[in-house]
Amino acid sequence: MRTGTPPRRQRRAPRSASVLNPTSSSFDEQRCAALSHRYVTLMERLKLLGYNPAVHPALAESLVNTYGILRELPEPPGPPPGPALLRHAMLAVVPPTLRADALVLLECLRELAREDGRPLFLA
Repeated sequence: MRTGTPPRRQRRAPRSASVLNPTSSSFDEQRCAALSHRYVTLMERLKLLGYNPAVHPALAESLVNTYGILRELPEPPGPPPGPALLRHAMLAVVPPTLRADALVLLECLRELAREDGRPLFLA
């Protein structure tokens, strides 16, 4: 760790997305059905926000590959950074032809963060 860098908070362990029973390593049909239902329900909600699974996954990958990821949050004076800061940055940097779809991705991220009860930006 670099000196002067605040320690990172521990992330909670991700939920297991495996359809195998952790004890017996056999296929868990009930878990598979629950994960499939969660996926379908989530995709229906995101589609209501304009998400298109044929377009947005590749666009998200392209945006990250083109503009990178936020390794460190900028610390402007005033309130802590939030979705408004990212929206402003997107409007300033993303080409006009991609802005509408980039903003759909941002809105979907905001919805997922809201559902999880977590902030969009983790310190």
